[in-house]
Amino acid sequence: MPKKLAKNPLKFDAPQLLTVPNVFPVSAMNKLSFMAIGETYYRLGGTYSGKIQNLSQFYHMLDLVSGWNNAYGPRGFAQHQFLVPPNAMDEFKDIIRWIQTTGHYSALNVFKLFGPGNRAPLSFPMAGWNVAMDFPNKPGINEFLNELDRRALEFGGRVYTAKDSRVSAETFHAMYPRIDEWIAVRRKVDPLRVFASDMARRLELL
Repeated sequence: MPKKLAKNPLKFDAPQLLTVPNVFPVSAMNKLSFMAIGETYYRLGGTYSGKIQNLSQFYHMLDLVSGWNNAYGPRGFAQHQFLVPPNAMDEFKDIIRWIQTTGHYSALNVFKLFGPGNRAPLSFPMAGWNVAMDFPNKPGINEFLNELDRRALEFGGRVYTAKDSRVSAETFHAMYPRIDEWIAVRRKVDPLRVFASDMARRLELL
């Protein structure tokens, strides 16, 4: 560890590389810009080999760019995160290839291999392949994400509700087959439905 860091190894100052101004009337995120971003990130990746990175560099690279969401324009973006079991690796690849044919492109894609999840009926993680993607909001995005849900469900997958605002109750209940256990506990501890949310109503969790 460099002497400068060794003096106070737990000190953290989040660096800022640049700021994206809120001036885009439409999204600047398209196939060409995504290709440029991907190529740049790939080329820079090797420069970190054997070097110490701060938390932003390792976990939250987008935080290095202030106002990064402004690049998506007034319509913003929709994030979708799903995972499929480890025995559906080929199907997982097929889903990724299908996405590439739809005209909906994501510049930031985070892939992770999950280990065993816990036994909680509403817990998202389970053993398998996970990907999170950011898609510009444009015509057809909801239909595209509905089809993405369907394909993930077909192979035993599920979506991450913390990053979702549109999956249907029917699809959600199919993805989480033990959800009735969670609903039973909720009704027991909160029979008057004091605690509720728009998401709970949409997913029929009350």
